[in-house]
Amino acid sequence: MRRLAIPAAIGFHITATIMIWIVGKFVSLPQLFPDTAKYQPQIVIATGVLRNMGFEAWFFALLPFHIKLYSLCFALFAPWSGFSILLIEPLNALYYVAILSLVYYLSRRLFGQQTALLATLIVAVWPTFLAHTTQPLKDPLFLVLALLFLTINCLWLVKQYSPARALAIATLGVVTECLLWIVKSDMWEVMIAIGVATCGTVIIKMLRARKITSGNIAGAVLLLVMSVIIPRIGVQLYQPALRWAEARGVAALYKDTDALANESDIRSAMTAAQQSSASPIARISRFRERFRRSYPGAGSNIDTDVKFSGTADIIRYLPRAALIGLFAPFPKMWFATGSQNGRMGRLIGGIETFALYIIEVMALIGFWQRRRQPSVWWLFVVSILGLTALGIVVTNIGALYRLRYIFVILLVMLGADGIRLTLRYFASARRQTAGQQLRQV
Repeated sequence: MRRLAIPAAIGFHITATIMIWIVGKFVSLPQLFPDTAKYQPQIVIATGVLRNMGFEAWFFALLPFHIKLYSLCFALFAPWSGFSILLIEPLNALYYVAILSLVYYLSRRLFGQQTALLATLIVAVWPTFLAHTTQPLKDPLFLVLALLFLTINCLWLVKQYSPARALAIATLGVVTECLLWIVKSDMWEVMIAIGVATCGTVIIKMLRARKITSGNIAGAVLLLVMSVIIPRIGVQLYQPALRWAEARGVAALYKDTDALANESDIRSAMTAAQQSSASPIARISRFRERFRRSYPGAGSNIDTDVKFSGTADIIRYLPRAALIGLFAPFPKMWFATGSQNGRMGRLIGGIETFALYIIEVMALIGFWQRRRQPSVWWLFVVSILGLTALGIVVTNIGALYRLRYIFVILLVMLGADGIRLTLRYFASARRQTAGQQLRQV
């Protein structure tokens, strides 16, 4: 059965990609997935650099990291066809399988095999997630790296490691952090918060067990320290990287009218690092302004008029931010006509959000049943923290929908366990009732 799982997942994803490719013959995919309109030409450009200027120029080109990976796949088939999502399907299928594998592994570590299977199945068939993994977006790569980062952090909570083994795991964690910073530096504060939550949970677990696990706490602290250091080291490399790219004529390969929304990963990462010394209010305001500029006049914008002038404003907004992160799009938006996705897109989003509400209820049940386990507290806190943070800075529901996948996946794990425990409770109640009836007879 397990041997067939990966081929089945690959076949399912290929089938979904072919179906979306067919739909794309009749409906504009850039309208359904707006970011693909800017990423497709970048993939073509990166492919041209690789072929005409060589690997060195391709490596130093100031283009997003996920674009370079897609260009490797695209370069194999481009001579025989124009751009198509079918040409990048090998890489997207790999991302899809990696995401499901990490969901299964993390869920099994925390809750057992039955919950892991159910959580993986829910994630695998989640419609918008599945659709987005067929496109040339950075989200699939980010999800792989973020899940790997979360899994490594979780390992400190579920098993005791020797210092040598912990160092090996932490080394993988540092590499993952470096790639995460390149791919999605905008969420770096959340990654640091996850590191703080992990260290705190490891300490609590040691206090409860009255036993020091030196390897685990050292590994967790190392990842936290490196998450603070990496942006500061990276910013020192920006100017050399820019000079290397300019020397090879690959520093400005793609221009867009919205430079703030479309800067390359390395430029975005460096900008975020350079502004790390700014106050939290300034950084939050910058991110909110970025989303306002990226989605001007969109029908799915929310609270675009909200501005923060101090910490007190953010504290007062936290309940609203949590509400947005957990429950948006709200029911009144489910039946409206979207400017990009139309009425059908809003209905699909509404159905998914209703399913998310059920999962969140089940997640509360699962959390309550396992409330004595520090690792479950960690999972719950990280998911709520991430969703609330997104609710603070994201002013567009469509963008929020994609960005929160990683934290929704954590809730799906908790929810799957809640479903399993609920079904087991009812099954036990039926057996008891049946036993009582037999005794009465």
